[in-house]
Amino acid sequence: MKRLNLLAAIALLSVTTLIYELSLMRVFSVTVWYYFAFFVISLALLGYGAASALIFVFGNWFRRHAGSIIPLAAVLYGLFAAVSPLVYLNVDLRIYYSFGSYLKLAIILALFFIPFFFSGVVLAGIFSLYSERIGTIYWADLSGASLGCLVVIPLLYLIPATSLLVWVGALPVIAALLLHRFLGGELGTGTDRGGGRKFFIPALAAGALVLLLAVSSHTPLNPYEIRYSKVAHKVEKPIYTTWNSFARLTVYDNIFWREPDKPFGWGMSPAFSGSGI
Repeated sequence: MKRLNLLAAIALLSVTTLIYELSLMRVFSVTVWYYFAFFVISLALLGYGAASALIFVFGNWFRRHAGSIIPLAAVLYGLFAAVSPLVYLNVDLRIYYSFGSYLKLAIILALFFIPFFFSGVVLAGIFSLYSERIGTIYWADLSGASLGCLVVIPLLYLIPATSLLVWVGALPVIAALLLHRFLGGELGTGTDRGGGRKFFIPALAAGALVLLLAVSSHTPLNPYEIRYSKVAHKVEKPIYTTWNSFARLTVYDNIFWREPDKPFGWGMSPAFSGSGI
């Protein structure tokens, strides 16, 4: 039963990561540019690579505190999975060809590096602790990733990509509780040593916050609504909008981003006035 807790937690984390990664690609294609899909892949690899490198460098210290670090990292993964898009969607971080865009790009990188990093801490940490079980653990990891790739397609028809980013943040919190129970029995850091309540209450509070943010994304006060895009400085509320697995369709009552006396083109600098054409 304890082993099942470990495998279920790994699968949940992998499901979350793939759904999160693919949903973030959809959001970036609307708010920044389509080729930022490759940027998302790089972010995920950077997060996992950085986590793995730190665990390797501080291996002895990590193994002594793994029973606390791994479940905590899973909780933080869920929290930042919800908070990072909240910050991103409410701040104008559109990318243009200017020096300021480099700073914005760095902010975007930092925002979404964090959830992938904490996901990497959990999975790389488990791989390093239980290398003798690598076959079974890697099977759970790949099974979860495969399931994430499959379910994200129907989910994007049912839930907007921006909302899906926060909804999946609840899964790592559930994984954290499973990991805390498993590692407590394995390493002596869980409920049998009096540490259950100290972890359970903050984890429950984090899960409640994630669910509250997820529910808020379906209300008129939706903080996960797209407010800035590659098209306009401020996005007006559309008449109709819908998401699917490959596009976001929006209908407006006017072409609010286009000024009559200025040319329009994708990716043009906001400083371009049209002179010289």
